[in-house]
Amino acid sequence: MIFPRGFGSSRAVRYGLIALLVISSMLAGTSLLLSPVKGRPLTLEEFREGKVAGAVFTRLSKKEFGKKRYGLEPGVWVSGKRAMEVGAVDELSRANEPAFRVREGNALYINESLRKLLSSGSGDVVLALDLPGAVMRTAHLGGSAFLLLGMLALMRHMGKGQAVGAPVSQTKRLHALDSLRGVAAMCVFLFHASGVMFPGSWFTLGKVNTEYAVPAVAKWIMTPPFSLVLNGELMVHIFWVLSGFVLARPLLKKASFDLVAKATAKRYFRLLPLPFITTVASFFLYTSGGFFTGHFNDLSRFDSGMFTIGMVPMTFTSMLWEAVFLGRGFNAPLWTVQLELVGSLALFGLIACTLSMARRELVWGAVLAVMMFVWPQKFMVDFLAGLFIAAHSLRRPDFRLGGGVALLVLAMVVAIGSIHMSRDLSGTWFAWYPSLGVWPLHIAATLAVGLALYSQAAITLLSWRPLVWLGERSFALYVVHALTLHTVGQGVAVVFMKMGLAPVAASTLGLGFCVMATFWISDLLTRWVDWPSVNFSNRVGNWLMTAQVKTESAAEDVVKEGLVPSKELQGEMPCSR
Repeated sequence: MIFPRGFGSSRAVRYGLIALLVISSMLAGTSLLLSPVKGRPLTLEEFREGKVAGAVFTRLSKKEFGKKRYGLEPGVWVSGKRAMEVGAVDELSRANEPAFRVREGNALYINESLRKLLSSGSGDVVLALDLPGAVMRTAHLGGSAFLLLGMLALMRHMGKGQAVGAPVSQTKRLHALDSLRGVAAMCVFLFHASGVMFPGSWFTLGKVNTEYAVPAVAKWIMTPPFSLVLNGELMVHIFWVLSGFVLARPLLKKASFDLVAKATAKRYFRLLPLPFITTVASFFLYTSGGFFTGHFNDLSRFDSGMFTIGMVPMTFTSMLWEAVFLGRGFNAPLWTVQLELVGSLALFGLIACTLSMARRELVWGAVLAVMMFVWPQKFMVDFLAGLFIAAHSLRRPDFRLGGGVALLVLAMVVAIGSIHMSRDLSGTWFAWYPSLGVWPLHIAATLAVGLALYSQAAITLLSWRPLVWLGERSFALYVVHALTLHTVGQGVAVVFMKMGLAPVAASTLGLGFCVMATFWISDLLTRWVDWPSVNFSNRVGNWLMTAQVKTESAAEDVVKEGLVPSKELQGEMPCSR
């Protein structure tokens, strides 16, 4: 247990959280009243070292900028106000994307507006001790800790009455599809790890690191059929086809409008807790300097990018906005969760509109055609593919693929997935393949889900208990792996490189520790957040549905008593039609 029994219901814990929020608010307010006392004036010449797309970079000496006094770091001030757009960075992971940065170090990034202020000489720009910044960081850390503890306490409360370690409705879930989701999440993890822990030119498309020659093992991994394992794009399409199937099947089976309404009402609350926690945790780590990308790149020179900090302002407000609306600004892999929510709601709407139709598959086909050739957001094709599979599984519950057909389907999935991941198809008989875009991935993802559903051999393999365990924790693994890569993975690698180990060997060891830590954290998050979030979403859905039922029931009682004519009542309550 990571929390004592009764966590979240204790009066001391509640009062502690309230006190933490009050203190954080007071610190934030105090920081606004503080101003720098002294500072060394900065000149334009100090910012003429380099410029990329309006961003100006310089490196002040370690003696001046790296020096701390009273535990405070220096900061840049313009006319007595902290220049929030200026970040103290150690290195820029992507030269054309200045927001991909880490806070430590002695480099300064200045945007074009501040550069003009420097050149005009109208502003007083100084380098001074950043006391308000230190206070604000403390407030941000306290506020982030409050949000994390609050969500964990809420999920702990929602998990009451449920045995920890037993997922909701486990007997009704399809183990094979769970396992397929887990395998896909693990492949995405490995794909991101290949770009974070090793030189980009080894595995990552379109990124070149000339300092390290591509070894034979990397070339082997990037060769079909082995490159399938690193095809994270295909795995995301598999996620969406699985979601379309899993969400649509119970609604089509029971054909209940109330069930569709409840599923729609609770979907956001089902997806919210895990992305919320990982977004807040990412901001907490960023503010406290918990990401090791800067140190890792300085020692290894791998030029690794960051999957945790996106092109958004690094403020508490932006973090809260991203956390509530499933944004990817502080945890890049969450972009798929945003589309998951949009696709789910659109799927529910389509099902509700066609639930009572005798030939609803024709309408689905027409919508699918529009999605394929008209609408630019083609991720909905995967949800619709899952919808068709769900309808077929209900119509033909005993359908199974023969051994030969299953092998053919598997070969097509492996061929499409691995060829799509290959770096250079020009000059070969596959040169025409890139012109197909993502359409082969839609096909491969649909075939993969159909194989896991209809092939007895695939079902037997995917029902292996370790794969089922991985599938049950797939959502938590997916949303947390970017954080563990930049903390545990790169942090352990930094330790070994400082001990004298070669960068590649240190990164390999760091990745091993990262995999173990990710599994452990994913298990904790699944038990303490993901499974209770099912209860949370169900309670919200039941509450919303109950309120509607009570309203309609009260209206019917009024009509029965003869107090209000039914026609007038219907005119006042259009939702009851």
